[in-house]
Amino acid sequence: VLVDRLRKSASTCLAAALELRRTGNLAGMREQAVNVEAACREVLDRFPRLAEPHYHLGRMHRALLKTTSALDAQERALTIDPSYAPARYERAVLTADKIRELRRSSMAWMRAEHTEVIRLGPTCEETPGGLRQQLLADLAAAKGLGEAESEVVRGLQAWAARDFAQARVHL
Repeated sequence: VLVDRLRKSASTCLAAALELRRTGNLAGMREQAVNVEAACREVLDRFPRLAEPHYHLGRMHRALLKTTSALDAQERALTIDPSYAPARYERAVLTADKIRELRRSSMAWMRAEHTEVIRLGPTCEETPGGLRQQLLADLAAAKGLGEAESEVVRGLQAWAARDFAQARVHL
């Protein structure tokens, strides 16, 4: 019953937050986030080893455009349950955003410096190749999602494979 209330509250608040974001009402978005955080804390107090509340927190952070917090929450969910498909999906979306941002930053740096981008060492977690592998693994594990999310998964898989025409079909 408590988890069902969390799901309903998170869904309602997330939808409201996204609508408020479209209208530019950031204060209203933060209020919705407070509601989700309270519902998640309530569940985590009773069920600390449940991945789902972390997923919902991360989803709300992504809606607030707090990418680092969103990714941290999904990582906590996946530490508890590495096969939790919704968190794998969210991490894949966040990873794709991170790859795009790294590429944009690299291209801007290249244009500014008129030189090649310095290659990052193979142990660096931020290397686009390492992120790409994580993205592909998360996409492969993101099963049992809704049709819209499945369509995004197909699009991101095509994008990661550099099949941009197919990616456009799905995204």
